[in-house]
Amino acid sequence: MTGIGTDSADELVEIADAARGAADGDVTSIDAKRDGTWEVQLTAANGSETEVRVDADLTATVISTEQDDDDSAPTNTLDEATIRALVDAALAEADGMITDLDADNDEVSPYDASVLTSDRRSIDIDFSADFAVVGTDIDD
Repeated sequence: MTGIGTDSADELVEIADAARGAADGDVTSIDAKRDGTWEVQLTAANGSETEVRVDADLTATVISTEQDDDDSAPTNTLDEATIRALVDAALAEADGMITDLDADNDEVSPYDASVLTSDRRSIDIDFSADFAVVGTDIDD
């Protein structure tokens, strides 16, 4: 396929779990890197954000932690049920490999996913709180 990302919700759940084992907070972003690692962002109840690198063998290493000016816990997070729902919804919209999942405090589209297709196009898909597609952007 493309060599980056995954089409497996199970794998993304394992990556999120590994990151949670290395730092406090809820997962708000999972991003595939070209070297085969994943960068996971966790946001704690006090608003601090921690970046964790998760290797292919699920070894998790804290890269950085910084305090966000927001000082509040995230409204939306990537728990197991949300990851599974986003993977299903994203792959129903575009065939390929998930390279990015994000949760934020946007009320219209609190979740988004990026899918890398076999022809190397990146499709960014915005989802509502009930995982309905509310927008797509295709980068050729």
